[in-house]
Amino acid sequence: MLAKRFAEILVLLSIVTSLSTKTLSQNTQDCRTKKDIPLISGHWKDDQTGKEVDITYRPNNTVVATYSETHNCPNPDEKGKPVPSPIDFEGTAVQRRIEGTIHVCRWRTDNKHPTAYTYATGEVDVKLWMTEDGMGLRGYWNNPDTHKDEDVSFTRLDKPYYPASKFDIVEAGANAKIYEQPSTESKVSSTPEPGTRLMIYATETDEKGNATWYLVTDLRYSLGRENYGWIRLGQVKCKSSNKTISQGQQLSPAGSTTLVRNFSGRLIVCCENIDAQQCAK
Repeated sequence: MLAKRFAEILVLLSIVTSLSTKTLSQNTQDCRTKKDIPLISGHWKDDQTGKEVDITYRPNNTVVATYSETHNCPNPDEKGKPVPSPIDFEGTAVQRRIEGTIHVCRWRTDNKHPTAYTYATGEVDVKLWMTEDGMGLRGYWNNPDTHKDEDVSFTRLDKPYYPASKFDIVEAGANAKIYEQPSTESKVSSTPEPGTRLMIYATETDEKGNATWYLVTDLRYSLGRENYGWIRLGQVKCKSSNKTISQGQQLSPAGSTTLVRNFSGRLIVCCENIDAQQCAK
């Protein structure tokens, strides 16, 4: 009898654990839209060579990937001297796509040089696409020797950064708490009422690029005035009709609440028959 009851308790605990895990996974849904694209800038690894690179995004929509440490071609030149090769690739970035050139070292052997040596460096076409989670680049480059496309990939080694340029709306869940920092050990700055509409202003992610915290602000007030701080994903509810708000774009017609972003980057809210252009001033 005792063994049977103990077995029943174990089964009950298993059911409770299963339900709790399922509920947790449902409550930690990432509410950001797929248009929320992380910046490509960061620390990466070239999966083919194993070398680490630093990718830098420039204001003119161009990117350059430079090796984190001094890098030379695998083979020296015909005189035995190292051949510097500081750049992995460079190109133009549009949304998740990069088109440009990858730097290659060309080598050969001959009667005078039985050991391989680098006789030239060059650039060949490369195309890359960023993965949905922002943690990888996948694509191909054209091998000048075989004239065939070959796979190339990069893995991000640091956390992706999401710029505060896309805004999604969420609702505070029951017993939600907003902290001053993305940590439960920091001070609680506010406790919004369930259903309070909050706007995501920035995102904190884990090492795999999964969102863990949102920096939010109360949709009814200007940025930082009310319910401003960090909230865990499990304490918000996603809005099915999330809309991306770009600079100068109205969320609703004039005469109701209008969200705009002025040129200083400060998020402001205008109400009561004030249109977006007047508000931006």
